[in-house]
Amino acid sequence: MKFLAKINLNYLVLLTVMLVVISFAGYFIIRWRFQNETREKLGQTAELIKKQIRETGVNCKLYPLIDVRKSKAKKAIDVVFKEIFIQNKAEDYEDEPYIELSETVEIKGVFYDLRIRHSMIESEDMLQAIFLPLLFMLLSAFILSFFINKHFNRTVWKDFKENLRAIENYSFAQKEKLNLKKSDILEFDRLNTVVSRMTNKLGKDYKLLKQFTENASHELQTPLTIISLHLEELLQADLPQKQMEKIYAAFQSVKRMDKLNKSLLLLTKIENKQFAGAQRIDIGSLFNQKLNEYRVLAESKNIQVIKELNEKFEVSMNPGLAAILVNNLLMNALRHNMQNGKIRVLSKSNETSICNTGAKDALDGTEIFKRFVKYGSSSNGLGLAIVKEICNSSGLAVVYSFKEGQHCFRIKRGEQ
Repeated sequence: MKFLAKINLNYLVLLTVMLVVISFAGYFIIRWRFQNETREKLGQTAELIKKQIRETGVNCKLYPLIDVRKSKAKKAIDVVFKEIFIQNKAEDYEDEPYIELSETVEIKGVFYDLRIRHSMIESEDMLQAIFLPLLFMLLSAFILSFFINKHFNRTVWKDFKENLRAIENYSFAQKEKLNLKKSDILEFDRLNTVVSRMTNKLGKDYKLLKQFTENASHELQTPLTIISLHLEELLQADLPQKQMEKIYAAFQSVKRMDKLNKSLLLLTKIENKQFAGAQRIDIGSLFNQKLNEYRVLAESKNIQVIKELNEKFEVSMNPGLAAILVNNLLMNALRHNMQNGKIRVLSKSNETSICNTGAKDALDGTEIFKRFVKYGSSSNGLGLAIVKEICNSSGLAVVYSFKEGQHCFRIKRGEQ
């Protein structure tokens, strides 16, 4: 869940709980106040009735609100309030709630039972008349507060989101520094400072490491070439068989090291974006050209080559990188193929794919593009890693799949 969504959700839950609590509390407080007011009025009415009896000796009845009659009791009983229900004949004997004051008093030597009642329906109506508008105003205030707070949160976090997007899109291969937008929030500015310092340090370390890798590859190339030439001369000499075998083994190792060094140097150049001069290139036509060049190698393993190059798949990239991309994919299809196998190249307007027979099981579509990952081959494990890096630098994507017993690599545009 996004941070802002989490904040808004927490705020909404808090407002809902507050609204429920305040609503119930407000309802019972107002109801309690009405009941107290009703009891005070009943007490006042009782005093008026007592005064009337003292002055006139006449008791009054007004059913069901007032019921005063002589009592058989021989002592006074204090005031008691309670809620009762009385049937209303006018409303089909429907029970209606009342608050009743009951009391037994002595007036001029005579005991009287006082029953004075007040309808709760009027109080409930008044309660609704007050509480419902109050509840509506509270609900409106909470809803308005939620959306205002949501808008303010979006405004406050706008700079943070822009900085986060800048960090996500930042690459150490870029020459520009990471520029983060300043904020009027202290914590955000502190975070920007920490991130900027960290990226600057990592950028320097990255450049030093990249420079070391490139320099090391260049420096290794000369001695490797010299060693290779000397070993070739020794192979031409008339030496004993055992010495010749050792020299040949050393020569093969130097060749593999030379190839590994060139591959690492190529990866470094690609990462450093040292290949400029993009051109419109038809990947399908390039595959066709390379297939003709490797025809002899395919025939040596009796591999059937199927071409379906009816549509052009044109991309904008460096011609040298395009040649390396196609060359590595073809070499991978030939090297890992079987005797009497197949290679199928299909070109569409939006992608080009190459499929080959080989291992019976599918490979890990993520691992195969990592450096130095090998599958029972004498290669250095950098061919597909170079393919992946070329695609990334050229706005393309390479995808591996296994279907119908064939290993397929699709080259398509990165946004697809």
